[in-house]
Amino acid sequence: MPYENNHYVPQLILRRFSNKISTYNIKTSEYHPEQKTEDVFSEYKFYPEEIEKEFIQIESRFANILNQKLLKAECRGEVEINRKELDIIKRFLLLEQMRVSVSESKYIQGEKTLSSILNHSERPFPEKVIEGETTHDRWLRNIKVIIECKDLLHIQSHELCTYEVYRWAQIYNHGYMAIWDSSFVHTSFIITDIGMTSEREKGAPFFYEKQQFLIEAHERTSNPIFKQKYLELYNTQRNFHENFYMFSISKNRMLVLINPFFRLYCKKEKYPILPPTWPSRINDRRLFEKNDADDLPYFHGKAIINSKDTFRYKVQSMKREDVIWVNMLMLDRIDKFLGFGSLEDVSESVLSYVEWHKERNIPPRNDYTALVKLLK
Repeated sequence: MPYENNHYVPQLILRRFSNKISTYNIKTSEYHPEQKTEDVFSEYKFYPEEIEKEFIQIESRFANILNQKLLKAECRGEVEINRKELDIIKRFLLLEQMRVSVSESKYIQGEKTLSSILNHSERPFPEKVIEGETTHDRWLRNIKVIIECKDLLHIQSHELCTYEVYRWAQIYNHGYMAIWDSSFVHTSFIITDIGMTSEREKGAPFFYEKQQFLIEAHERTSNPIFKQKYLELYNTQRNFHENFYMFSISKNRMLVLINPFFRLYCKKEKYPILPPTWPSRINDRRLFEKNDADDLPYFHGKAIINSKDTFRYKVQSMKREDVIWVNMLMLDRIDKFLGFGSLEDVSESVLSYVEWHKERNIPPRNDYTALVKLLK
């Protein structure tokens, strides 16, 4: 029956890796080679039929941009995307994060974390309370809001918008996008069952250091324009606590949402006071360069935005060690399933993950012993 085999990782992404996907179950240590894409990263009747049909509408719009722009450009080439297309991309990515199969305990913990953050700030709108709403109901509610909202900038206008999906939308709105490519180093990205993976700072709690730096820079700067810019960046850090969020869209290409804090390091931005440290374990700063865009017109001090505003992105080639690092981040955060085209595709990343923890005498979050035996 149609709409009953529900993919929480869409087939339009899986097919960009390979016609056949191999998987490894980190909970059972089971390896299943060369499965059909329709048989992996899916569950029977995982979503209501109504939502599954709505996914198709979002996916079809994203697929057009994916095929004609995001994957069509060569590595080190350039991609032009307008504001409307950028909203479609970010909405698709947010759905990728929200629609995945995660345990109820993890979802509840995430809600508690978000509530804790929101309790320390002004509630931006009155949230509609639904009596008897379960955690599962709220999860489906958040998916529905993302699909049905006018755009992510105005997601709070949806009558069912929750505080947590509003906060995540702000992260996606504030983060700037980058396109990373591994083609030149002949190392493939992997697929996970969690939708999105992030890089935390090189130690905790570095995000407090980011906030402290921005406060100090705001106080030390006499230029009113940069005073305002430092303040705006500070406000983004109340939600954006990671360095970047990444999404594999093919075996050699990924989309990345980068913390606005990294704008400070962009030469074109020309900030007068720069941070003393670099937060990421990826040292290739090219990967964090902000896209180019035409200057916006202003009216009474407010920028006038248009759906046809154009942004230009360079497809940034990655170094081998950086590809391995982002794969290691994904290997560390998997809920249950790891996906890849072949054992060769994942070999170096898995072995590096095991060795990295061994060298530091740190117990790894996930055990890949059985997979290592297969690789050797």
